[in-house]
Amino acid sequence: NGLMLFLPLYLVNELKAAPMLVGVAMTGIQAGAIVSGPLAGAMSDRLGRKPVVLTCLVATSIMIAFMNTVSDVEPFVAAACLLGFALFAVRPVIHGWALDLASERMSGSVISLLFGTQSAFTMLVPLVGGLIADQWGLAATFLLLTVTVMIAAGMALLVPNAGRDARAPA
Repeated sequence: NGLMLFLPLYLVNELKAAPMLVGVAMTGIQAGAIVSGPLAGAMSDRLGRKPVVLTCLVATSIMIAFMNTVSDVEPFVAAACLLGFALFAVRPVIHGWALDLASERMSGSVISLLFGTQSAFTMLVPLVGGLIADQWGLAATFLLLTVTVMIAAGMALLVPNAGRDARAPA
């Protein structure tokens, strides 16, 4: 969610992108989601949730870090499209993984906790990211987002395969 806020600001303020290219970048992120969601779901059913989540989170952090080094608008927009592919593929797999780990009686509570936690972090990102951008620039905000995704990958690495996902390879 931080990317959806700070990416247009970065494109306009740092790369001097025209409004049309900002629109293309934001559309590209969503288009990546349309394509990658079903693919990630199918892969997670075959390989297990953990490998797909880890792959998507690592790919997302690499793409955000790479985008922070790009100084031309067109490659940045292309990278944003690829970023959407990895970033949005992970969300439904995380939901599936959470449901796999939860008992059937707790599935509603687990999803509520997942969405609540996401909302709490979504609430903090504009505040913290804005403070960082004001102090050190928008590029530093992208570094914050990269580190945040890498921390999420590290946390996912620590989650054991359990429940229905335990049958899939780790």
